[in-house]
Amino acid sequence: DLVAVQSEGKSVQDCLATLDRALAANPDEPRLIESRAVNLRRSGATREAEQYLIGLLEKRPDQAGLHYQLAIGIADYDRPRANIHLERAVELDPENVRYRVSLAESLGRSRHGDEAANLERAYQTLREVIDQVVMTAPNLKVAYELMVRVAAYDDMEKLGDFATIGRTWAEAGRHTALLAHLARVKTPEDRLELVEQHRIWGRKVEAAVKRQPIVHPPRRPANGKIRVGFMSSDLRAHPVAYFALPLFQYYDRSKFEVYCYSYYQGDEDSTQKAITGWVDAFRWNKDISDHDAAQLIANDQLDMLIELGGSTHMNKLSVMGFKPAPLSASWVGYPHSAGLETIDYLVLDPHMVPPDPRLIIEKPLMLPHGWYALGEGAFREEPKVDPVAPVEKNGFVTFGTANNPYKYGREVVSAWARVVARTPGSRFLFIRPEGGVPTFRENIRKVFASEGVEADRVRFEAVRGRHLPFYNEIDISLDTFPQTGGTTTCESLWMGVPVIARVGDAVFERLSYSVLTNVGLGDLCATTTEDYVDIAVKLAGDPARIGELRRSMRERLKASPLGQQKQFADDYYAAIETAVKDAGLPI
Repeated sequence: DLVAVQSEGKSVQDCLATLDRALAANPDEPRLIESRAVNLRRSGATREAEQYLIGLLEKRPDQAGLHYQLAIGIADYDRPRANIHLERAVELDPENVRYRVSLAESLGRSRHGDEAANLERAYQTLREVIDQVVMTAPNLKVAYELMVRVAAYDDMEKLGDFATIGRTWAEAGRHTALLAHLARVKTPEDRLELVEQHRIWGRKVEAAVKRQPIVHPPRRPANGKIRVGFMSSDLRAHPVAYFALPLFQYYDRSKFEVYCYSYYQGDEDSTQKAITGWVDAFRWNKDISDHDAAQLIANDQLDMLIELGGSTHMNKLSVMGFKPAPLSASWVGYPHSAGLETIDYLVLDPHMVPPDPRLIIEKPLMLPHGWYALGEGAFREEPKVDPVAPVEKNGFVTFGTANNPYKYGREVVSAWARVVARTPGSRFLFIRPEGGVPTFRENIRKVFASEGVEADRVRFEAVRGRHLPFYNEIDISLDTFPQTGGTTTCESLWMGVPVIARVGDAVFERLSYSVLTNVGLGDLCATTTEDYVDIAVKLAGDPARIGELRRSMRERLKASPLGQQKQFADDYYAAIETAVKDAGLPI
């Protein structure tokens, strides 16, 4: 069967050839049909897999497994249609727990229609079958992510301890799940355990790569230029691109050649189009395997490849395991070591370097000031900052957050509630799509109530992508911890709202610290939860400072290292040049 074929170390193409022979003899065998669709997707032939399944469904419209496989294959680029097929699979086979879990996952990722209603239904669908679910790595990931998004902290605690959950994902190759695990770190031992979980994933990738190596072409003729590649499926209207824009706009074309690589499944937008026009080459491949993507990069004969996306949606972190360029680095998309020994550097700034060198796997590639600059095309003058702080109009302080719920848990929400409880008359505003979800609101209000905060002091605005104007209704942003904000910290400051942050030892605990230090607001950073609460309460008691920051913050940002886009690009490429020269690469 398929498992036996894969266990022999066969390539995807070998698997497909074996399956085609088996299907010729057994054309109606569901497991063989399913395996062929899976292997087509593994080979990068996503659209071919889709057409294969559509053709079969025309003949077998009532076969639940075909609806399920088609939904899984198209979900990345057609979520509404995927949901229709998952609904049909559940209708045809209502006792199939796998179908129900997949429906819950897909509903949770649905951004069309009423997102809050989709998420509420996703969580309730999961709850209906949770007692029957075998907690394999994929199922554990679905359950964990949905529980995080609706703040079901009691349910989350039943899923397992930090080490068990993380290693389950790592050993199954589920790197994407580890992103949500950063915020669960509590102790120094957890931080080191998290590094090991990433190493476990990395060792599995490196072992798989050895079975199907790529071919490295001869060195290109020297032309005096360093050829740099940036790999990310987020080189579009996305926060990663917003921070990377200066690198594409301001590089010295007499010294550098810049290549970009994307596997984005959607349509080209204005940001991607602009980047394509700025750089020397933009390779965009929707349907390509990790091996072939690595070979394409190797054929471009880069000096250095920098991945920007980590393992987030539609990115191909495993490509880095093939070592398609002599030097490689990670930056911006994932605030932790990826786990691969084949990645040479992690781009950092002086504020983000962990005090314990064991907390990163790669060598630091140091930038002199900040981790990023605010791209001009993303941080615009509109919407305007209301020069009058809410406290100056209302007479009470409004705290708030626009951070994704995966970055916070019960401890953080409790700290926020204590801040509100100690600040007479204050309010707290959540600005997230989850704010429209009844379960999320109920669970959050319970935590606030446990600290003595009445329900009417907690407000929710259910928005996605249109959240910036709501900062005009917030006086102070309370950051998440241990994983801090990144984009949200910058957006809050851009809108004139100071941020209170807690700084820890790991990279992901130091993003806001770096930003705040670079804009001269290091006094708003705490090292303990108690100090975090105290600093927030103290600032809330100083309306004059809140108002002054409101009116001066945007100009303060522009004057800081975060506002110097060209200087940032010059510093970044200078670090690349140093790494290339230190490696002795001829240019």
